[in-house]
Parts: sequence; structure tokens; C-alpha cells
Amino acid sequence: MFGRKFASFEEMMEFAEALETIDKVLAEVKEPDRVLFDTEWSGTFAEKLQRASTDRNAALLRTQHPGRIVAAQALGRMSVSNELLVKSRRLGGTPTIDAETSWRYLVWKLEYDAAEAEHASGLHDLHVVRGLQSLADGEMQWLGNVPPAALIEVRQSGAIQEIRELLGKGMQELITANPTNFHRTTDQIFDNINAAFDRHKAAIADLSAKKWKFAGSDIGSWLVVGSLAVTAAATGLPVWGLAAIAADQLLDAPKLKDIPESVRKLAEESKQLKQSPVGILFKLKNK
Repeated sequence: MFGRKFASFEEMMEFAEALETIDKVLAEVKEPDRVLFDTEWSGTFAEKLQRASTDRNAALLRTQHPGRIVAAQALGRMSVSNELLVKSRRLGGTPTIDAETSWRYLVWKLEYDAAEAEHASGLHDLHVVRGLQSLADGEMQWLGNVPPAALIEVRQSGAIQEIRELLGKGMQELITANPTNFHRTTDQIFDNINAAFDRHKAAIADLSAKKWKFAGSDIGSWLVVGSLAVTAAATGLPVWGLAAIAADQLLDAPKLKDIPESVRKLAEESKQLKQSPVGILFKLKNK
């Protein structure tokens, strides 16, 4: 914010103590965009600082001193970001933040800490979580309505790793190029999900074609051959028997005993397609 380094927070507070007016704060703050009280506040930096000096921020800090408020704001927000990262590391998890103001400070925290923060927080997972949050609020709202039963089903099927690989495909290159560009990685997740759904729809179409072939060709050809053979037996005319032999060679008709096995294979393929990770998400999307 101030464009300078401090040896300690106490030194920063001593510096801020001298900024007893809004004009003095304005003169010393080099990056006003990083003095963020609330993303929903509008107006100039001076207007926002005036508001912070008179509203609940001042009441909580028990001061209307603008310099102290700015310094305490920085300490408080960064302390929360630190705590989130430390707890997530201990629990082996990833921070989930819905509050936009807190999210901005966490991104700045990662930026300030650079490689150390990336190692501590698992930046890849953070990009995935944030990307899913953003998509669930906008372009893919159904992601925000995934019922617990579906998540349990994904866990029980052992498909969670496949889901992670699907969502995170192509992310690392973007993160390495710009660790704080969460908008770009959100776009990548969007593309990953759409591509997976396109492949799933193609697989469904392929399965439907197999079912149609089975019903329209396999069984149909068997009926043709069978009918010709029955006709030959009923009429005693060998020409029908020859026709059955010719049809059998031409249509490659299956034996009756083979048909149940074909049905089982199609049913198993359909089951696997529906119970795949993308299949579960696809089903939820269509609901």
C-alpha cells in the first residue's frame, strides 16, 4: 500500500500514527486499490476512507484515526488469509471463500508470498476450487446444486481422481505462467467440462447406434433366417432351405444362444457409461 518496507508491524503502526488525517493518508498511499474495505463500496478512495472512519470499521477498532484504520485493515485481512492457508495445510484441504473482499486479500497474499505460498496452499487445487465456484455462480449454475448423494456416489465409485484429472487438465501451464490469474484457469475448467460432456454425448450416441444395430440388424437377420427355415420345413420346398442358407451367409445372423450375451454386453456398457464420473455430472446437468 505505502510502497515501502517495514521491519515489523509495530514500525508500520508508528508510521500510520502520523497519518491522522485523510489527506495525509492519501499522500502516503501509493496503491489505493489495495486499501480494500469492501468490494461493494463505490466512490473515490477518499470517500471510502471517510466511510471507513465513521462506520462499523471505526466502531470495531474503537478509533476514527484514518492511518490506524488503514494499517489495522491490512493486518486483519492478511491475518485471516494466513490462518486460512495454515489450517488448509494442516487439514490437507483447500480454502473455499465466497466473500469477494476476503478472496481479493487471499490472492494478494499468494502474490506476496509467491513460491512459498504456492507450495503451502496447493495453488493448483485452489484454482480448481475457485473456478468451480465461479462457474457455479454463472455459466454452469447446476454445479452449485450438486446434491450430497451424487458426491457420495462419486466417492463410492472411486471416481474422484478421474474428476480431479478432468477438471485440472491443462491448468498447470496457466498457473505457472501467471499464478494469480484465476479468470483464465476458470475458462480452462469450463472448456474441460464442455469437452468431457461432448465426449460423453458421443459415447451415448455410439451406444444407441449399437443398440439399434442389435435390434434392427442382429435380431432382424435372425428372424429372416429363422422364418425361411421354418417355411422350408412347413412347405417341404427345398428352395426355401437354400434361401435360408444364403441369408445366413449374407446376413451373418447370430445364433439364438448368442443373443442374451450380446444384450448383457450392451447393458453393461450402458451401466458403465451412466456411472462414469462425467455420466453422473451429465445426469445432474440435465435435471
